[in-house]
Amino acid sequence: MSLLGKILALLNVLAALMFLVLASMDVQKRQEWSRAVFLHQLVIDGLPLEGPEPWSHPKGYASTELSEDILRDLFQKVKGGAELGGGPVDSQQAELKRVWSVLQERIGELDSAAKKKERLRTILTTLARVGDERDAVLARASDPKVTPDDLMNDLRRRFEAAEQPLRVGSDPQRDAAEKRLAIAQLLYSLSPEPEWQYRVMLVVGLDVYSFETERQAETLSDMVARTQRLVADDRLAFEIQFRRLVQQRTQVLAEQVAQLTAVLENQKKLTDKHSTLVKARMTDIEELKVQLEKAQEATRKALAVQGELEKDLFFKQREMGLAAGENARLEREIRLLELGQ
Repeated sequence: MSLLGKILALLNVLAALMFLVLASMDVQKRQEWSRAVFLHQLVIDGLPLEGPEPWSHPKGYASTELSEDILRDLFQKVKGGAELGGGPVDSQQAELKRVWSVLQERIGELDSAAKKKERLRTILTTLARVGDERDAVLARASDPKVTPDDLMNDLRRRFEAAEQPLRVGSDPQRDAAEKRLAIAQLLYSLSPEPEWQYRVMLVVGLDVYSFETERQAETLSDMVARTQRLVADDRLAFEIQFRRLVQQRTQVLAEQVAQLTAVLENQKKLTDKHSTLVKARMTDIEELKVQLEKAQEATRKALAVQGELEKDLFFKQREMGLAAGENARLEREIRLLELGQ
């Protein structure tokens, strides 16, 4: 072989090697792109419902299995919330079972029936779709006859309804869409924490999550409108009842005022009568005082006269005593004279 042929052969070998290197790089880059496309599409569509499902890009790119590496990359930035967080899952049904186990564990850790009822009441009210359902949940949770186990069974039924298999019908695709919406509504309503909402978005998919967000906003808007109507109705009923009570109270107060006015008039009459009697008694008192002073003066004079009479009586009695003594002496002398004859 000539030198030129050897050079051409060497160049062909080098070109083949370069082609193999470029082909390997192309395959590797294509795999990386396919993986990135799968992850992005998985974020949009969400996890399968009941386990591994066939997945392919709408434009016909290569399918990718839900391997552990894919799931780890998908959930690596998800904290999952303070209570409901967890590791990667491969389906929405698996997420439902995991969340139900976590809720059972968290509620079971509460140390009193009152705390358990309060926690379950909060969860069940957030799951309510309309105001009437929310009011029914609040009324049931407030019933002292309802136990935490009863409320736990209510929550269990909601999870079981979302975990039921797809119906056998004429349109399984529509059944799957309805089931995805039911799961999204259940998971979305469990916690408002941003980390948990991000995890829900990865599980149910961005399309379903955005639809559920809009539906939640509509639900809240309807609840706000209902609350405003109820407030307006309550205000109107209060105004009617208040006016009725005011009228009744005014009538009662008017009757009481009339009765008190009559009592007051009677009291005034009694006061005037008593005043007249008091004046008459005061006049009597003044007259009695004058009479008393006159009597006292007469008494003093009588006492003075009595003193003089008593003094005269004393002297008279003394004179009588002396005279009696003298009479007795004279009688003795007469007896002696008579005996002497």
